[in-house]
Parts: sequence; structure tokens; C-alpha cells
Amino acid sequence: MYLSEAAITSYFNKPITIHMRFPVLYNGWGMDNQAFLIEVISENRFTIVSSSHGKLYELSKQEVEDKILEYKNALIDIETAAKFINTKD
Repeated sequence: MYLSEAAITSYFNKPITIHMRFPVLYNGWGMDNQAFLIEVISENRFTIVSSSHGKLYELSKQEVEDKILEYKNALIDIETAAKFINTKD
């Protein structure tokens, strides 16, 4: 799902700064694939906003850490499998 900056701003309904947009990859699900690092100015805090089935939500610190671990494990598996590829150069 494409998340617009207007949708993110509307979700908070208060002044924010969008610091970056980045991909979030969900294993087996290709629709929700973006996240934003947001600064909620009036609350002096940073958060990450993504979507789930088209609804915006803030990711918890644990969700972010779990996602990082998922990526690391996937990279290890891909790198391991790549070692077995036979190429004819």
C-alpha cells in the first residue's frame, strides 16, 4: 500500500516532521511495504508509522527489533543458499 505524507500527517492531526520513508518487508505479504520515521513535535518524540491491511499504526520498539532480527535471519539463509549456486562464467 502506498502511504502518502498527507495520510501520515492526518493520522497524527498535529505538527510532525517526516524524517524518512523506508521499505518494510513482510514475509508472505506484499501490500503493506512502507514505513516512516516521524517526529511528533509537540510530544518531543520519534516513532515509526506503517500500515497493516491499509490501516496506519505505530510500530512498537519490540516490533522494530523483531523485524530487524527477521531480516538478519533471512540474509543469513540467502547468503548460505547463494554459496551453493554453481555458475558457468
